[in-house]
Amino acid sequence: MLKRALLAASIAVLLVGCTACFPSTTSEPSATNAEVEAGIFDLVNAERTEQGLAALTRNTSLDTIAREYATNKFTQATSYSTNIVYMLSNTWELSFEGATVSLTADTAADQVEFCISEPTLYNALLSTEATETGVGVVSVGSTVYFVQLFDVIRGRGADDQPIILVENPEATDPTWGQLEIFLNNDATDEIEYDLDTFICGDFAETLHNNAEAAGIRAAYVPVRLNVEPGHALNAFNVDGTTVFIDAIGGDKVAYMEIGKDFGVIRLDAAQAFTYTYFETYVQDFDAFQISFDDCNAQIVAYNRGDDPPAPYATLQEWSTALTTWAAQLDADKIRLGLDGAYFSPTESLDTVDPNVVSYYIHW
Repeated sequence: MLKRALLAASIAVLLVGCTACFPSTTSEPSATNAEVEAGIFDLVNAERTEQGLAALTRNTSLDTIAREYATNKFTQATSYSTNIVYMLSNTWELSFEGATVSLTADTAADQVEFCISEPTLYNALLSTEATETGVGVVSVGSTVYFVQLFDVIRGRGADDQPIILVENPEATDPTWGQLEIFLNNDATDEIEYDLDTFICGDFAETLHNNAEAAGIRAAYVPVRLNVEPGHALNAFNVDGTTVFIDAIGGDKVAYMEIGKDFGVIRLDAAQAFTYTYFETYVQDFDAFQISFDDCNAQIVAYNRGDDPPAPYATLQEWSTALTTWAAQLDADKIRLGLDGAYFSPTESLDTVDPNVVSYYIHW
């Protein structure tokens, strides 16, 4: 007896039910895993077409993610280590209960029929947002694991409604100058962050849709951190370089590298987009903070009437040095984008030094 278990069409994979079916007869021609994947892809598209929806394009990158998740038997660790955690997916398994796995020419049709019969799976394969898909069919022991992955972000806004990304097929990649002009004119960053009404996913959704409407190609980027909750922001392809933008609390260039701190620099202060540049910026920022505190301490001492410290011989020398020092700090403040409200490059998420575990650039 074959036993099939439906897992879920969501990020969190949970066993929610099972269905039994009869084993295939030995007279049926066998099929490879790849042939079953292709059959599922074709039959799902046939069902979508019958329901008046556009056919999906098969994406080999999504195939790879789906197969890895299937190979590892839908483990949470694999979910977190692959981009499947960010996207809509159908996952189910078929057990041959200790017998040898035997896929046939009818297997694809049987599995798609099963998906159509299960409301959760059926709703996913009929997603109106999906344009690309990946299919993975992997045999592990006496069980076959099936995954169909859709290029639909699983994120939700503050109102618990799905993130809806509106694409403009005529949108193009901007130059840095064009992106700056758009961001400076766009009002997304002026919206107040509020856990009940407008959170990071809403910011990223709004900026994405506004950019696409303006003819600028944009990506939605969900981010998993080492602390909860996660984050979401946007990406743009600028002269062949991926530039991350975080619109919360004012437009900022974001910097991410797996295993390192998430960071941001205000738009008008960012001079480069590599993580190495960000690390140098943080060193300059920290040095500025130390120098700023030292200068203020000496100004307080000077106004208090203290004797001049070394190397100053007179109060006049000390006064002149403090004036020069303060002027340099003012210049550094502008250069670092610090002339305004308090800002720290590694505390932008109300969390000290959040660490980036993974992220997915959804174009």
